[in-house]
Amino acid sequence: WELHFDESSTLEGRGARIVLVSPIGDTIQLSYKSDFGCSNNEAEYETLIHGLLVASTMGDTSLNIKGDYRLVLSQVMGEYGVKEPTLASYRMWYKHWQVAFRRSNTITHHEAPIVMLTLLPPWPQRLMWA
Repeated sequence: WELHFDESSTLEGRGARIVLVSPIGDTIQLSYKSDFGCSNNEAEYETLIHGLLVASTMGDTSLNIKGDYRLVLSQVMGEYGVKEPTLASYRMWYKHWQVAFRRSNTITHHEAPIVMLTLLPPWPQRLMWA
């Protein structure tokens, strides 16, 4: 499976798009709009995490992750440190995903593993699904 995620900001609020592509090319497209204020970085993490939650229901243990926001991707891969406490919580949540998936994921041009839903700590559910 491939997970494509992207967050966007408009005058009406923040929105996000998640696209999952199966190994045979079938796609699942999801979008949502948030009803809370947050930084671009937080919105990218929220989108990535929601994409991982959806991907975890597909039953496959390998996932290629593709996003366009280098800071968040570099933070989850450990290339960049995380200074903001909120982002550190998101990164910690993501790290819990690294335990169960059997194959490393491709994140843009880098690799980082992810994991299964049952090992995740609680995280703030702040998004309104459309």
